[in-house]
Amino acid sequence: MGKKKSLEEFVEECRKVHDDKYNYSITNYTRWDCKIEYICPIHGVQSQRADDHRHGRGCKLCGRERTRKTFALTTEKFIETCKKKHNNRYSYPNTVYVDYESAVKIECARHGEFVQIAGYHLTGSGCQKCAVFNKSSGPALKPADYDEFVGLSIKVHGDVYDYSQVNYKKHYVTVDIVCTDHGPFRCTPTTHLKGKGCATCQNFDAFVQKAKSIHGDKFDYDKSTYIRSKTKMRILCREHGEFWQIPVDHARVTRKGGFHCPSCFLENKRLTIDEVKERSRNIHGLAYKFDKLVLGKSLQEEAIFYCIKCAKYFSQKPINHLQGKGCSWCCESKHEKKIENWLQTTDYQFESQKRFPDLRYKKSLRCDFYLEQFNLIIEFDGIQHFKPVEAWGGFEEFLRVQARDRAKDDYCTEKRINLLRMKDGQDVIQGVQDLIELIKANETGHVLHMIYGKLATF
Repeated sequence: MGKKKSLEEFVEECRKVHDDKYNYSITNYTRWDCKIEYICPIHGVQSQRADDHRHGRGCKLCGRERTRKTFALTTEKFIETCKKKHNNRYSYPNTVYVDYESAVKIECARHGEFVQIAGYHLTGSGCQKCAVFNKSSGPALKPADYDEFVGLSIKVHGDVYDYSQVNYKKHYVTVDIVCTDHGPFRCTPTTHLKGKGCATCQNFDAFVQKAKSIHGDKFDYDKSTYIRSKTKMRILCREHGEFWQIPVDHARVTRKGGFHCPSCFLENKRLTIDEVKERSRNIHGLAYKFDKLVLGKSLQEEAIFYCIKCAKYFSQKPINHLQGKGCSWCCESKHEKKIENWLQTTDYQFESQKRFPDLRYKKSLRCDFYLEQFNLIIEFDGIQHFKPVEAWGGFEEFLRVQARDRAKDDYCTEKRINLLRMKDGQDVIQGVQDLIELIKANETGHVLHMIYGKLATF
C-alpha cells in the first residue's frame, strides 16, 4: 500500500501541473477521492475532486470561457469547420450559428433536415438516422442483461426511446419500449438493436418522403407529431407559418400538385376588396374599418386597416389579417403599455413603433420607443427573445428574433444612439428613469447602452 500524500506534497504536484495558476491556502487534503477547495484568481473559490485536479482539471468557469472563445464563430466559419470535420457529408442551407450550446439545422442527403446542438456537430456528431442505418448491419447483438440492452439501444437510437417498462429476459423475448412521441410498442431486443423502432415514426418518415416529393422543401415537418394518416398534424409553411392538415390529404397528388397551407390557398386565390371585408368581419367581427384599404397584386402586400378600439390606422398583410392577426397597436405587451402610459405623463416627446430608414433586417424594423431629445431607443424583450416559444413561431422565429435584436444593437452602436433593453422582472419605469438621468448627467459624449440592467459605454 502506497504512502499517503501530505497536503504539502499534493499542493506541490498541483502547482507543477497548473503552473502556479491557483491559490491553495484554503485547501484541505485527506485522500485522492476527496473534494478539495482552491482559489481561482478570476472566479474565486472552486471545488473539485482531488485526483481530477491533480491530473489537470481546473476551474470549470475558466474552461467554459475558453470553450466560448474557441467556438466564437460566424455562421460561415461554423459551416466551413463542419464541412472539414464531416468530409462534406452534410449541407447547411438553413443553418444559423448562434453559439456552441444552441441548436442548428443541418441537411443530411439521405434523411433530410435534422436539428443538433452546434457543439456536438463540431466535435463529430452527425445524423442520428444514419447512425441507426450504419449500426443495423452485421451479426445480431445478444445482450446478456437489461443494462447491456439499454446501453446498446442508446448507442443505436440515441435518447428517442424510454426503456423503463422493459422486462428483459432473453434477446429473443419481446419487450415493451416507449416512444416518447407515440407511446409504447413491442419489439424483440435483437430486432431493436438492428435498427427497428416505433412503427408510427417509420410511417412518419415515409409520409415526409412522399410529401417532399410533391411539395419539395416548401414545408417543414420537424415539429410535426404524426399519430395516424387521418389525424390532423401540425405542418410549418416556410412562407406563412404553422397550420394543421390531415397527412393523407397533404401527401395526396392533385392537379395543382397537392394540398397546400390555407394561406397559400388564399394567396393564390384572387380576392376582391368586398371579399376581404366580408372574411374579416367573419373572423374579427366589427373591430375594423376599411376606408383606406387598397389591395396590391397579392395578399402578401401590406394594406391599411383601421382599428376602432384604439382609433388608429395600422399596416398589415391581408393574408395575415385573414388568418386572425389583428391591430398591432392593440397587441403591445403590458410592459410596453406601462412605459407608454408613463411617458404620456411627462413632457418628453416620443414615438412608439419608430422606424429608421436604414434600420433593416430583410425588411424595415420597428423600435418600441424613440425619445429624440435623449437620442434614446427603448426596447422591451419578452420571453421569445431568450428561448424558442411555440406560440411565437418556435425555433426558427427565435433565430430571426435574435438576428433582428443584433441588427438593432449594431445600428445603435454604429449611429451612436443610446439604447435601453429591458426584460420581464425589471421595473420598467425605474429603468427608463435611471437611464434618462444618466444621459442627462453624461458629459463625456459616450453612448450609453443599458442591457437588462448592465451598463456599457461607447
